[in-house]
Amino acid sequence: MNKKRIRGIDIVLFLLCLVFAVGMLTFLKTCGAKEDGSFMNCQWAWRAVTGISVLMAIQSLVMIVLRNNGIGEGISISLVLEAILALVLPGCVIPLCMMETMRCHAIMKPGVMVFGIIIAVLSAINVVLLHKGAAKGE
Repeated sequence: MNKKRIRGIDIVLFLLCLVFAVGMLTFLKTCGAKEDGSFMNCQWAWRAVTGISVLMAIQSLVMIVLRNNGIGEGISISLVLEAILALVLPGCVIPLCMMETMRCHAIMKPGVMVFGIIIAVLSAINVVLLHKGAAKGE
């Protein structure tokens, strides 16, 4: 596989991670504080996934800047694991609201699932491509 093609995957991964992070801060956001100033459980899930998405965007940018197959392979492996963690956080690790019609169930969780699955799959493909490139001596 040539380097331009691998670099294209790196750029796509960065853009996806960036949109995921921006989405968590905008259109995938959960409800705000309750009237008494406290938060529902979904707020903590949102905060955790937001932190993971920002970290993923930074790591994918580092992967573009440092054009080393070994570093790229390691970052891609961590992106797979972080995407899986983001998938299981809302609803499995951190419970969401009781009402299925709330924003966390209707918007945040499906959005996190879509981004998490796509990023995990593309990162896994990138690991394979980078590993093959390293084996060929590219």
